[in-house]
This record gives sequence, C-alpha cells and structure tokens, in this order.
Amino acid sequence: MMAALARLLASPRLLAAVWGATLVLIAGGLAVLHLTAPRETPADREAPPARLALPAEAVPPAHEPRGAADEPAAQRKRAEPAGDLATAPQSTGEPQEPAAPGAAGGPREEPVARVVVAESPDPDLLASSPYGPLPTRSADGRTPFQAYQRPFVGDPKLPRIAILVTHLGLAAARTEEAIGMLPPEVSLAFSPYGRNLEDWGRRARQAGHEVLLMLPMEPLGYPDDDPGPLGLMTTLTPAENVDRLHRVLAKMTGHVGIVSEMGSRFTASPAALAPVISDLAGRGLMVVDARSTARSLLGDEALKAGLPVAVNDRTIDNIADPREIDRYLRELETLALRRGYALGLARPYPISIARIRAWAGDLAARGFVLAPVSAIARTGEEGP
Repeated sequence: MMAALARLLASPRLLAAVWGATLVLIAGGLAVLHLTAPRETPADREAPPARLALPAEAVPPAHEPRGAADEPAAQRKRAEPAGDLATAPQSTGEPQEPAAPGAAGGPREEPVARVVVAESPDPDLLASSPYGPLPTRSADGRTPFQAYQRPFVGDPKLPRIAILVTHLGLAAARTEEAIGMLPPEVSLAFSPYGRNLEDWGRRARQAGHEVLLMLPMEPLGYPDDDPGPLGLMTTLTPAENVDRLHRVLAKMTGHVGIVSEMGSRFTASPAALAPVISDLAGRGLMVVDARSTARSLLGDEALKAGLPVAVNDRTIDNIADPREIDRYLRELETLALRRGYALGLARPYPISIARIRAWAGDLAARGFVLAPVSAIARTGEEGP
C-alpha cells in the first residue's frame, strides 16, 4: 500500500495539479487584498499636512513677562471673573505685526514703532549712598523723570486718563499679573517693603510700564495705622526723615518718582514736607499725591518746588466690587472730559486688574486715551 502511495505522489500529473491549485489560491488572495485596500486619490497626494491650531487663550499677550507663559492656564487667568469680562474687548497694549503680503489682513503695512521704556538704569543718573544707588540729576541736567518715563504716543487732542496700580512687590503672584496682564500704559508703583524690587522694576520696564516707588508717611490713625519703619513721621527731625527717604529711594533704580502712601497727618504739615520736597526736587523726581486727606499739601508744595506733580482723583477699588470699580472708572472719564485729564489709583486685586483690562479695551472707541502718569503731570498752573 505504501509503495502504491509513493508511486502516486511521484506522478508528474499530480504534482502539476497541486502546484496549479496553489498558484490559483495565491492569485485570488492578492486580488481580494487589492480590492479592499483604501485607494489614494490625487487630492490625498497633494494635500499639505494639517497644522495644529492653538486656541486664542493659549497664546500669551505680547507684553507677558518671561516665564508667565509656562504657568498653568488656570493660574495665569485666575484674576479674570466669569461673565461680561470674557467677551469684553481685550487689549495687549502692544503694536501688532501687520499681515504678510497676500494674507487675509490685506496688503502689508509698515509696522508701528514699539514704545520703549529704559530697561537699565543710567549710571549718570545715580549717586552713591550708604543704602545703595540713589537717583540724581546728571551733570548735563537730565533727570530720572525724563529718562524713565514712558513716552506718550496717543492723540494729544483726546482726554487722557492715567491709572496707577500701587502696593506691588509684596505678593509675587499679584505683581506678576499686574506686569503681564495690564496694558503697558498703566503705571506701576512698588512698595519699599517688597522683595526683589530691582528685578521687578526691570521686568515692569521691559513690559513697557512706567515705574514709581511708594513713600510711606504718617497717618492720622498712627499708631493703630503704622506706616512701618521707613515711614516719614512728623515726630522725626528733618534729617531723620530725609534719611528714611533715601532708604526708600535706594530700594530700586529706574523709577520716575514717588507716590505717597497713607500720610494724612504728614502731608498736611508744611514743616514736615519741606525738607523731603527739597530733596526730591534736587534729584529731578516726580511726585504723585495719593491724597489720603483733602488737607494734603503734598501736590501744592511739590509744584512750588518745580517738581512734576500728579494728584489722585479716584481710588477705584476702595470697595472691591466690579460694579463699584466700573462706576469709579466712569467718573474718571467724566473728569477727563471736563478737565482734559484724570488719574485713578488701584491696588493689584485680581478683580481690579480684570476690570481695568476690560475698561481699557474699548477706551479709545469712547474718545479717550490711556496715558502713563507722567503724561498728565503738571509743573505749574498749566495742565499736561
């Protein structure tokens, strides 16, 4: 039986039949694969690879400081409340790059020049002291106020509104938000009790902000309300108050001047103010009177000494409520329409930053221009 099976397998006809059947099966399988495979069309061959589109909120503003873009999005936007702010016009405050030729934006236009604030202190405007470098006039008469102010580039015919955010440098997160989220036309004032003020000031100027220092002064409520160990006091001698002034001024370089903090008693005393005003005038600095009392003489005395002066018209967030903040911002507009300029002070509360951003977004459409504090300064009876 085995011999018969061997003769059968050795038969040429049988081998040919087996090989033929195998080839047919292979050819059939290849045909099935060809019919079921996805076909490539000409459009598939010509289509460029898709580009990943980022949501708008993932792109940081042009003036956001280095490092802020690496923070979680929730942390960067925690100051923005829900509601109408989400749809309010937002302004980065920076000139935008024109569209490329042939782009949807139309023909290419010349780029707008970026407004630059001096990033590094001028050594000719510094004098040595036991506490560090102090601002001073240069040998050729230039002043820190002139060197470090943000240039005003708005329409000079429009009413100007300046916003000064104070108490910066005390909380890193709020300072970061103020520098990175507010339009660069908003001026920033740093507390002498803050940390890393030189670095904060440099970052603020790099973002386009004008910088001031807060000068603590004795309030009527002292000692319950304490301006701290750097506060100017009516009970100190003129030399002691000037010494404390120098300690404050040396906390940071590159600032245009000071803004009073507290001071309802000190600013009402001409005798206490006189040596301080004289020292500030010799250094070529600006004075902003926060006007903690209607009896404040700080602005008047500084004007008499020839200093650039601005006086607070409204502190917009004494009540940290969005409706109250918006109401005070509208009052600033009314004042600016009547007088040509107005100044508002604010603290770095998240709600304050959010409302200022929303308000500033369409300020130009309402016929006003956002200006740095230096752009509304007076040096006599004339306005800015």
